[in-house]
Amino acid sequence: MQFAPTASAGEDWVPPGDDNMFKRSLLALPVLALALGLVFLSLENEKVPAFGPEVSAPAPEDFDPSRKQEGGPDARRAWDEMRLVDPATGRIPADIHRLEQEFAAELPGRSRSAVHEAAGVEDKITGWGYRGPWNIGGRTRALAIDVSDPGYTTLLAGGISGGMWRSTNDGAAWTLTTGSSQLHSVTTVAQDTRAGHQNVWYYGTGEVRGNSAGAGGASYRGDGLFKSIDGGQTWALLPSTSGTPASGFTNMWQYVWRVAVDPSNPTQDEIYAAIYGQIMRSTDGGASWTRVLGDTVVRSRYTEVVVSSTGVVYATLSSDGAANGIFRSPDGVTWTDITPAGLTSHNRIVLGLAPSNENIMYCEVSDINGTSNEGFYKYTYLTGDGAGANGFWQDRSAIVQSLPGHDGNAPLQTYTSYCMSVAVHPENPDVVFIGGIHLYRSTDGFATSNNDAWSGGWQYPNHHAAQHYMICHPTDPAIA
Repeated sequence: MQFAPTASAGEDWVPPGDDNMFKRSLLALPVLALALGLVFLSLENEKVPAFGPEVSAPAPEDFDPSRKQEGGPDARRAWDEMRLVDPATGRIPADIHRLEQEFAAELPGRSRSAVHEAAGVEDKITGWGYRGPWNIGGRTRALAIDVSDPGYTTLLAGGISGGMWRSTNDGAAWTLTTGSSQLHSVTTVAQDTRAGHQNVWYYGTGEVRGNSAGAGGASYRGDGLFKSIDGGQTWALLPSTSGTPASGFTNMWQYVWRVAVDPSNPTQDEIYAAIYGQIMRSTDGGASWTRVLGDTVVRSRYTEVVVSSTGVVYATLSSDGAANGIFRSPDGVTWTDITPAGLTSHNRIVLGLAPSNENIMYCEVSDINGTSNEGFYKYTYLTGDGAGANGFWQDRSAIVQSLPGHDGNAPLQTYTSYCMSVAVHPENPDVVFIGGIHLYRSTDGFATSNNDAWSGGWQYPNHHAAQHYMICHPTDPAIA
């Protein structure tokens, strides 16, 4: 099956129903969240129908528009003031910044040691070392090593509600690089690894499922892609992807699952973005985009894209969309459906290419064939378009579903597409890591149950374990 690209500008989505109520909802959202004061984790805080995310509820009856001061810098000042004042006095305490710094300086060491000592699990945390970002980094969902650094000690880590962080000493210290007026939401990050372009980075925003910064009726949406041309030290929003205002669902770019750069194109700045319902392609560094996969009416909630070192592109779209499955393209323009026989329905699919043999790809599948089970496949490209007899699929779901849990906890689970990751050893295509709540390692690609082991995850009571991404060191594969 062949798919031809269709040019696409930013597609506005207007929900059915009362338009005035929709506008009031957008106006009320920031104050509603402040008045209610609720911050809680909801894995379904953005229940997305096929045509787009739901609209937030109208403002409460006690909404006071005078506190918002819409339309100018006074709004920002009033917002900051309400967050910082002492509730008892209505004033910001004197010398508060120094006191905050002193308090924050005590948090990292105290929180780590206190939790682990109380739980008696220090001996369980073996082989892994803390790398931060500490305290306000948020839940890390994006991670990369800067290939332009000869010592590979420059790291970039993005938090879903903590922004983008950069370290130049292998994680010993971190600097927040997201601007104070920018949206602090990062879901994915990618570097342009071509010689002469390694100062260029991209990160995506907006987590459609499980965002702990959101609340009921107050989803924490993203705002497209951000680009850096100074090695990740500063960032600027790509206007072609902006979803402003983030208080309402305005386009598909408000939820970005993955961004990937084609390292093989010598003349064009070719990048791909897996966004809500669509796979997008740009050849001018994100100035403009073309939709290459995905239905514009019945959209897929979950998408994914990876690019090989030779420019071969693989992408997935969940089966709730009209265009769905696993696809392959030799050039990002012409696509072939290579979905394996027997995979009839699924939610999110995460892909992992084997760096030492990019004809091999592993796929972690959430909610396979209408069940709550996780699936796992190995794909080997043979020839031609890679479909049918031109590719070889091996279903290894049964092995993954039989993985033992750690300390009596349930085995591999992804919280229905929330936490998923696949990583392949840079030198051995059979050494594979898959993540959900736990992280597992196999030395035969999960072909059997004899060569796998628990590698990380849930380790002590009340431990928040979620494996979102994993990378291996470029020159030392023993380090991940």
